[in-house]
Amino acid sequence: MRRKKQLTACLLAFALLLGMIPASEVSAAKKVSLSNKKLTVTKGKSKTLKVKNTKKKVKWKILSGKKYISLKKKGKVAVSVKGKKKGTAKVQAMVGKKKLTCKVTVKNVKTSKTTPAPPVTTTPSATPLANSTNDAEALKNLIAEQKKQGASSELSEDIQNSKQYTWKNGRLVGIDWRKVELKGELSTEKFSALHYLYCNNNQLTSLDVTKNTALTYLSCSGNQLSSLDVTKNTALTTLSCSSNQFSSLDVTKNTKLLDDAIRCDANVVIIRNNN
Repeated sequence: MRRKKQLTACLLAFALLLGMIPASEVSAAKKVSLSNKKLTVTKGKSKTLKVKNTKKKVKWKILSGKKYISLKKKGKVAVSVKGKKKGTAKVQAMVGKKKLTCKVTVKNVKTSKTTPAPPVTTTPSATPLANSTNDAEALKNLIAEQKKQGASSELSEDIQNSKQYTWKNGRLVGIDWRKVELKGELSTEKFSALHYLYCNNNQLTSLDVTKNTALTYLSCSGNQLSSLDVTKNTALTTLSCSSNQFSSLDVTKNTKLLDDAIRCDANVVIIRNNN
């Protein structure tokens, strides 16, 4: 009984001791830190960076990459980080003698992934003419091949379907295979007169258009392409190729393809001849 009373007394004393500790000292025990150690902002946009668990005034400084970001104070402990151009920078926050750093990455604004309107010159003509036998047979074979690979019923086997196939002077000049579940490899090498090709929003892993030298319009966004060769498509004027898996695109030979006519992911390096 005596030991029990002694234990109770100790617990009461400990509780009283805890009650005497100011709340400010308890909060001071929390570690002072940044809200983000790494921050990603879009060019022209801003994000807030702040120091947590302190009421002291914070001094902010750009350690590196001043040309990529700018800072604007927001109260005592926060700052607004604005992206100026694509690149990386480092921001430092000083709380007394304590220094905290944050790596900031600025990315370009993502380009629109909407599919542009088809060229005016691709108005469907009548039924394929007699001299289009080669194109007609090649198209039938290509359709059959894609069906075997798992293309959906949306892929029309009727080569006179004007919604998917455009014929002009007996030659196949346009293919529209959007969202038809194309899979694997696709080669349009048999169609030398092809002017436009839509094959976006499918599951293609390879696309060969190297023989389509008349091609002026190509939309292949939303696939799984690890590379894209358009160096032989010198007539190309519009290219939509976002949401794929390649990291660079060579357009050195595409002199008719202007920068604003290329719809590509911001992280893809566009290789162009500057000479």
